[in-house]
Amino acid sequence: MRLNHRRPAMERAWVLPLSLKGRTASSSENDDWSIAWAWRIRYTVTRAMFPTEGLRAPVEGSRRSLLLVGFFERNRLELAAKGIDLSRLPPGQYATERFPVLTVGDVPHYRSPDDWSLEITGLVESPLSLGFDELCAMTAVTMTADIHCVTKWSKFDTTWTGVRLSDLLDLAGVRPDATHVIQHAEYGYSTNLALEQVRQPDVLVAYAYEGQPLDPEHGAPVRTVVPHRYFWKSAKWLRALEVTDEDHPGFWEENGYHNDGDPFGEQRHSAG
Repeated sequence: MRLNHRRPAMERAWVLPLSLKGRTASSSENDDWSIAWAWRIRYTVTRAMFPTEGLRAPVEGSRRSLLLVGFFERNRLELAAKGIDLSRLPPGQYATERFPVLTVGDVPHYRSPDDWSLEITGLVESPLSLGFDELCAMTAVTMTADIHCVTKWSKFDTTWTGVRLSDLLDLAGVRPDATHVIQHAEYGYSTNLALEQVRQPDVLVAYAYEGQPLDPEHGAPVRTVVPHRYFWKSAKWLRALEVTDEDHPGFWEENGYHNDGDPFGEQRHSAG
């Protein structure tokens, strides 16, 4: 049986994923967003006029030297100057050292982690309900990964601690006919992934970031981390993992985002 979480009224205003209407964000996220968009026209013009120059610096005295290097290209030049492998940055992304916050609806606050629990339900042999202490008592994994947001920022070398999502599925016993896992979070948010995606070893149900408990705006007490997909696929304030035998698009997928969300395939929006 599919979980039916009610969506808050605030979410219904978010019908255009990349629209600024109805957007709520922190000042740091706004800074990164505005900088990127301020340079967008210059970047587009430069690339259109000089499509074969790649990331080379403009030649002194050339026509291109009269144009300012676009934001995204400048960002990649700076990464290359630091010796960072540019293949780590997906197409259309820029790297930032900040951790922007983009949230649908309000940020939930728990008086104590004891108020939180995680349900593992659906096509499993033994449905589970785990408290925070029970989750933390399981075998912990600390990993370092790059993360990529559909709003075009990427952050390298983020460190997370938690439990592999595949270990939780194994504990519940996934039935042979299962094909997908739906993440359910506070306020009715959900997002979907194929079973083989959530079983990858870098997918965590995380409770710590950079060695510290998660901040509320970043998903405390527990969130998923799915580094190989755009970060909307990493649900903050996770409350349930529902195993199904069919795909059920989540909130952003129903509102125009791509169903799979591979950043290196630049799968930002659905074809429709």
